[in-house]
Amino acid sequence: MELVGAHIDNWDEESPFPYARVSHIFGRGSEMEPQINAILFENAIYCSEFYSESLSCLPSKAWEVPAEELTIRRDLRNLCIFTIDPSTATDLDDALSFERLPNGSVRVGVHIADVSYFVLPDTALDKEAQSRSTSVYMLRRKLPMLPPLLSENLGSLNPGEDRLAFSIFWDLNSVGEILDHWIGRTVIRSCCKLSYELALDMVDGMISEETCDTLGNRLPRCMALLNGQIMLCEQEESSFLVEEFMLLANRTAAEIISRAFPDSALLRRHPEPNMRKLREFEAFCCKHGLEMDTSSGHFHQSLEHIREKLKDDSVLFDIVMSYASRPMQLATYFCSGVMKDNINDWGHYALAIPFYTHFTSPLRRYPDIVVHRTLAAAIEAEELYTRSRKISHKVRLGEELTRFFTGIYFDKDAAESSEGREALSAAAIKHRVPCTELLAGVAAYSNDRKLASRHVKDACDKLCMWVLLKKKEFLLSDARVLGLGPRFMTIYIQKLAIERRIYYEEVEGLTVEWLEATSTLVLNLCAYKRTFKRASPGNYRALNEVAWVISPCNLNAEAGTVGRFANECNVTPSGKNGLASRHVDPVSESEIEPVVFPLTVRLLSTIPVALHAVGGDDGPIDIGVRLYYKLSTGGEVIRTDIQVGDDTLPFFSVSLWQKQMAAKAVAGDVVLLQNVKIAKFGCVVDARTVQFSSLKCLIHPYELLISKGVDDLIGECRVGKTTMEKFVKVIKWVQRAGSSLYNIRLSSFQKRQLPRNWTVPEQSESRDIFLLSEVLQLRNSCKAVFNASAGEIFLPITWRALGDSDKEKMFVSRRINNVEDSTIAEDFTCVGCQLCGSPLDSENRHIFKQNSVPLYCPKSSDHLHIVGMIYRPFMLYVWDESEYLPLFVRNKAAELLFGNIKAERVYSCYKGQKNGQNCDQKDHCKETIPKAIGKAVVDSCSSGADKSQQVEGKHHHHKKVDFRLIWLILLKMLLQQGNSPLKFEVNVNTSLDMENGKFEMVSVSVPCIRTR
Repeated sequence: MELVGAHIDNWDEESPFPYARVSHIFGRGSEMEPQINAILFENAIYCSEFYSESLSCLPSKAWEVPAEELTIRRDLRNLCIFTIDPSTATDLDDALSFERLPNGSVRVGVHIADVSYFVLPDTALDKEAQSRSTSVYMLRRKLPMLPPLLSENLGSLNPGEDRLAFSIFWDLNSVGEILDHWIGRTVIRSCCKLSYELALDMVDGMISEETCDTLGNRLPRCMALLNGQIMLCEQEESSFLVEEFMLLANRTAAEIISRAFPDSALLRRHPEPNMRKLREFEAFCCKHGLEMDTSSGHFHQSLEHIREKLKDDSVLFDIVMSYASRPMQLATYFCSGVMKDNINDWGHYALAIPFYTHFTSPLRRYPDIVVHRTLAAAIEAEELYTRSRKISHKVRLGEELTRFFTGIYFDKDAAESSEGREALSAAAIKHRVPCTELLAGVAAYSNDRKLASRHVKDACDKLCMWVLLKKKEFLLSDARVLGLGPRFMTIYIQKLAIERRIYYEEVEGLTVEWLEATSTLVLNLCAYKRTFKRASPGNYRALNEVAWVISPCNLNAEAGTVGRFANECNVTPSGKNGLASRHVDPVSESEIEPVVFPLTVRLLSTIPVALHAVGGDDGPIDIGVRLYYKLSTGGEVIRTDIQVGDDTLPFFSVSLWQKQMAAKAVAGDVVLLQNVKIAKFGCVVDARTVQFSSLKCLIHPYELLISKGVDDLIGECRVGKTTMEKFVKVIKWVQRAGSSLYNIRLSSFQKRQLPRNWTVPEQSESRDIFLLSEVLQLRNSCKAVFNASAGEIFLPITWRALGDSDKEKMFVSRRINNVEDSTIAEDFTCVGCQLCGSPLDSENRHIFKQNSVPLYCPKSSDHLHIVGMIYRPFMLYVWDESEYLPLFVRNKAAELLFGNIKAERVYSCYKGQKNGQNCDQKDHCKETIPKAIGKAVVDSCSSGADKSQQVEGKHHHHKKVDFRLIWLILLKMLLQQGNSPLKFEVNVNTSLDMENGKFEMVSVSVPCIRTR
């Protein structure tokens, strides 16, 4: 799919579609570069080079600080000033300094690059910077707002270079109170570029630990206020202090410009949260026992307490932060003159302060340059006013009288005097401070560009994850359930810090039970019916749209890749607005356990999911998420399963774990499988592909295999000598099999009616039957309900005439009755399809004729079997005083008949006991049988079974399972005439003959228990 950009030319009111004109063709949607170009185009951000007119406004690289600037600025080149930035940062626009004063107080300085000196108003450079408005960060790249000559050289506070700056000093006492501040234009020389660890050591050397703690508690800490989001990150103490002083610098600048120019100050406000969502967040915290005060100023303190309380559950704390961010509105720039009558709305909710602006990042934000010009005007006005009052402007720091407009106390009388108004007006004209109308436009445009920049960054981060997931194919992760309902659940994946939804409504083979009273969801597999009736048949979705299973053989190779994946996806820019990475405990994918159906889900439940890339060439890119699960029997859901055979073994299963192999698997083809892992379970063969496996089609379609001779077929294939010998054997075997493989002629995979009574006939009526003889007289297919006593269970489908003597005595089959060498599990369990119930091992030819072996699954959307241990279909003979009938018992009916003891557990426990091994703790009986059957088990044991085989009803659930004993007791109880009459529900199919059975058992009620 090609990505294109278009402009809408017209859109008729009566048409659902607009008329558009394609203006850009970006390229294929599956490639990164076209996607990035499309993202930039969508957000009106252009990555062209800077205009030559803009570059001409800058001096050469050999520029030095002019002597004139040294005379009018404070010279701080001998002061120890340093920057703290990541090692890859190139635009260094802020620095810090610390001094210990003789009186014991500490002077902290924040020094910001004076970019406004180079970007003069109304120049080509100013216009282009205003047009770009902000630097855009994406995928470890950035589109700078200013030319690199300025942002990385002339304006960057590089170590050892003389640079122009705006500096703010605060004098702090031992308890963290601000005694005084000073702001002015300076010349500085950074002594070094520090990492956060080195900066922490420096601060510890200059300020006592007690003072640092006091400062941290005293200053208004905001964990993250960018764009109105509340984020809590793990921070070193040094980065925390840097952030605090930058926030204090922004606050100080806002106070100065808003008082000096109340109509022309560019400020930043953060509105109060959405009250409805805020109440929902409070209710969420209350529900989970978390105390939360959402008032401004206490919000952060409450979150800190919650973080401490949830220190052992970082995922839940991230979820709390996710909920906390939802009520927050975006912070925006505004002109003070526009909101002059609503001063109470100027405040910043997250910081709990009345004034705030952006001053500390002029290399990447145009509003900061505007603020710098306004500050320069305030400083200039103060100098003009002092001259008019004949007061020398050469004063020492601390002489508060001389700082009428920029000092810690604003002199309102001086500002409102004629001299003050004249000085402020002249300074505003000199430094080109915008009027109210122009500044309002700058604020609105800056808000729009900042939002667009954020959208680009988020989209590029998502694109990075998408590309890595596409290469990786999947990523296993635990997820927490944030929201739950009857149609979908919302989950939070901490590894990638994203939220996604899983929709499970109207999925083929999936039942959904929503318990609204307890907000509980129960998902289960249902292979025999659809549980939703609202949608048309074509609207049901396949199960693999909700669930995904990954090959265990691939997990070992992927162990440890989660951390690398998270690092690759960490596209945080190196600029100052980079967010600190969240701490995520490393968990190997091999440690992610799949869920087992039935699955019970509640709010904040942890569920395993598989993340994968969606879209690209066939639609918009996205990060898809599906449940990672296995069947309740313990058999893992196979990604793609095919049934194959050769000259040595007619039928066995091959699991294809490579995605590209699924499209090559067509029924009837002769394929060459190489490097395949093969395992044998008794007489059952199971094969699965591994990392280096391959599948090659040698003959396609099936008609060629039947119509051509061996020489013609092998002449078209180029394989080795050994492979050729095997190839010839397989061809001859298939050609000999002939009609027994007839139903592979399904190139379109159209579903066909399978022979015999394997499918439930269409019901025309439902009837209660009192005598079995009435069943034989039915002429229409229907559901018949009757009472009878079970007689004998047979595995082969054979007709057996019973004499009177046989009817009088109740017995079990020969193999079941042989206690010394019981093979119950092998009699009643086999390898088969979990969806359609077809036995798929080589023994099925003893039950059905060969031409009834289904080579495709009629229940699954892709017609491929899902293999596991199932109950084998069998014949159950029942009778009453009038007649005896053979009932064909399917797998689902077997589960109802014998309880929900899992077939795989029966088989594994049986094999363990047969080999003299004890059952593991995991084999304890978590499954239960119907209560009435359980009582009947006890009754029948006490009445007729061996005393050594008795099971105490109230204690048997806590003991290890003896599946062989349970099966013997159940069967003997069911076959005991007069004590256990059963109510059978049988589908009668009158189109079938007596030899193959015309009755199919679909359910059975519990035995009627005789009271004593």
